[in-house]
Amino acid sequence: MKKKILIILFLTFNFSEWIPLGQLLTFPPTMGIGGRDLAQMNIWAGSCAWALSPGSSGVNFLRLAVGARAAGMGEAFTAVADDASAVGWNPAGLTQIEDKQIFFVHGLLPLFVNQDLVSYAQSWDKYSFGFSANFLSSGKMYRTTENASGDYTGTNGQFESVDSAFMFSFAQRTGGFGFGATLKILRSVIDSYSGNAIGVDVGFLYRFGNNKNFKLAAVLQNFGSKMKYSNDVQDGLPMGMRLGGSYAVGTELGKMNLSFDLNLPIDHSAGVHLGLEYWIQDIAAIRIGYKTDRINDLDALSGLCCGGGVKFENFEVDYAYVPYGDLGQTHRISILASF
Repeated sequence: MKKKILIILFLTFNFSEWIPLGQLLTFPPTMGIGGRDLAQMNIWAGSCAWALSPGSSGVNFLRLAVGARAAGMGEAFTAVADDASAVGWNPAGLTQIEDKQIFFVHGLLPLFVNQDLVSYAQSWDKYSFGFSANFLSSGKMYRTTENASGDYTGTNGQFESVDSAFMFSFAQRTGGFGFGATLKILRSVIDSYSGNAIGVDVGFLYRFGNNKNFKLAAVLQNFGSKMKYSNDVQDGLPMGMRLGGSYAVGTELGKMNLSFDLNLPIDHSAGVHLGLEYWIQDIAAIRIGYKTDRINDLDALSGLCCGGGVKFENFEVDYAYVPYGDLGQTHRISILASF
């Protein structure tokens, strides 16, 4: 079966607009994709977010959840983010850090795709800053060829797709109010084509209530220049806004965090995210979440997320499981070190 899986290259504009038909980048039959239909592949190609039509924003790896803790809570994390992962979620969350932290993430995603991220953050009096490097790699893929009729005719070498984001954050705390901003330097490389862009996030956080256990947050994401490719093609960033809240409840066994996010992208319908995190004696955590973003593209069960974590001394290790319907499952592992 002929499969023109163009969009699997993690850009959501139509590649056929700028790559000749005979050089379309597709998966050959030997990769065993078989019965999965093109619509399902479109969903994953939007960087695990949703299928986007040509002309809508690209660079969609920026939509991927940063960290296993956030992924396990259904990505309801805008107000929760209180560690080095805040660089990728809400820079204002860095005002909650009281020490120095290093954060590592590895994501095992469908179709041989891997996500790797490292972050560093620290506080100094009422100021905080952070740095993060985020990479998404497809691994080796075949460059296939076809004849004038569009039939598969063979392969012509291999290529890789790598997206990267280098992020620099600064935040300031004034009483219960926090403000932060992140500068993003973005690069996308697919075969011999490459593009660059600059984006900015601006975030806010307000903590109040007893022990400041109730939090409200907002963040404007990915506002900046278009991704400009070496062949003069341009693609907009996935701009949007997230609103969130969280409430920490003390129990006999430990602290429980209840959270929600409202995701408002400019190129897709709004999504609701709900999350719960329950710490047992501040040693082990159980997490569950639900998000409505992909219900229409996959199925209702694909909105369900879960995970857990453990703490020992100055380390925290977290895991998250997120299903993607017929596309398979995703797994994320993250490690947070405080010192």
